[in-house]
Amino acid sequence: MALKTLKNYFYILFIFLNSSLGCLNSLGQEMTVNPEIRKFIQHLSLEDKQLISVIEDNRDLWVILSGRTCIECDENPSIFILPLSDEELDIENFGPYSYPGEIYYFYNGELIADNRVFFGPSIKGNQRGVYWFQKEINDNGEWIESIYEVLLTSNGLEESFLDNDLKDLNEVLVYLEEKCIEIPGISQTVEP
Repeated sequence: MALKTLKNYFYILFIFLNSSLGCLNSLGQEMTVNPEIRKFIQHLSLEDKQLISVIEDNRDLWVILSGRTCIECDENPSIFILPLSDEELDIENFGPYSYPGEIYYFYNGELIADNRVFFGPSIKGNQRGVYWFQKEINDNGEWIESIYEVLLTSNGLEESFLDNDLKDLNEVLVYLEEKCIEIPGISQTVEP
């Protein structure tokens, strides 16, 4: 457990952006963030932006953050994975990805999905990625598990489901829990 705490310390996790105070971590303590990264995030066309992490992979910097594309429409927060760039980026090419946590049906409050999200070293190689361990209920009322992977590459994001490649999803989950950082989840309802 101490190793996990130490790993969390070395990543920039859950720094809350506040235009007047600068950057705060999840404990409300002010943190130093590279001015280039701060400027990049402030200019993104997202609302309620929260920096989750900055990952270096093959000399490229990737910013993982949460945000909403719309406030007035009661949109749930989403994950966005963007390369640090001086160019203006089309945010839709880098998300939205589902935010971790339990998802309840809007009309009856029934649990319909439970997602855990991790980021860190790839399961299949020397790249870094973001991983969704998903449990979703199908039309027959059965829970289906899958793992969705988004690799950070010099050519952009590479997305795939791992359940076609790997037989035991629980082995993959153990790997994610041991080698990666988990983004804490929240309870949400499916958007009406």
